[in-house]
Amino acid sequence: MRKKNKLLIFIGLELIFCVVNILLIKLCGRVFVWKEVWPIFAISSGIALFLSSLIVSKKITPKFLVPSGFLVVLGVFFMLFSMHIVPITFVEFVKRW
Repeated sequence: MRKKNKLLIFIGLELIFCVVNILLIKLCGRVFVWKEVWPIFAISSGIALFLSSLIVSKKITPKFLVPSGFLVVLGVFFMLFSMHIVPITFVEFVKRW
């Protein structure tokens, strides 16, 4: 029963985060393209996974902390390139590295 609760809480949190992200993007006034904002949804998925594990099991477990942290770190990393915070493209970064 606990696995089902974690899944339902994760889905609920993910839906809430997605709606909030979409509303913030729309209220910002700037026109965003999906290519630019998709890392925000990866970050919110990582946060939702971490929170759902924390809410149900009342403790931090590595089996949820590692994937959620991985989603957040990758989301932030890809956001640097998709929102043009870094002056080079991701392809140029990979070629240079």
